[in-house]
Amino acid sequence: MDEQSLTADTIRKKLRAYIIKLKGVSEDELDDTVHLFQSGILDSIDSFSIVAYLEQEFSIKFDEERLFDPRALYIQGIVELIQAWQEVVTPPKYPYLSERKYHWLYLESRYFLFS
Repeated sequence: MDEQSLTADTIRKKLRAYIIKLKGVSEDELDDTVHLFQSGILDSIDSFSIVAYLEQEFSIKFDEERLFDPRALYIQGIVELIQAWQEVVTPPKYPYLSERKYHWLYLESRYFLFS
């Protein structure tokens, strides 16, 4: 997936569509700020499916910190987590490097450039 296309709206639509398909709930039942587990929309088994879907669809890895982040209990919070991850791992853009093909290595929260 092209990381440029991962807007909040794109993430939200894909996540909502997946939950609707997984649980058979209506669009009206899914509010972005409703607690997905306390409301009964999702249960603990569903959380595995949601995490697997998000990791595959958005090419991210939910580490322990993200899994236990309180925002992960709401659609809006999940969108925020994915966007925050996207900002962290998107390589910086340097116009003067665009003529050649360079590769970025992301290691221990830092980018390394090599050709």
